[in-house]
Amino acid sequence: MAAGLAGIPGLDAEGGLRLCSGRVEIYRQVLRRFADLYGAGMPELDAFLVDGRVPPLHAAAHSLRGGRRAPGGCAASAARTPR
Repeated sequence: MAAGLAGIPGLDAEGGLRLCSGRVEIYRQVLRRFADLYGAGMPELDAFLVDGRVPPLHAAAHSLRGGRRAPGGCAASAARTPR
């Protein structure tokens, strides 16, 4: 496994690499894209909550939930999803 990826808490780097056919550079691009999109969180969620705008809140939450799976966040996703 690529150096540094295994030590990231909550990241299923092995699963993420599998999704990228073992291509480390592609996987790193996926991780960078995820960080670009969600690194600062999703401040619009607060605005949707304050304004009571449920449909865009639901859509944004769905996007985040799906987005965290792409870089191999499946373990983190399973740990944080209420049952």
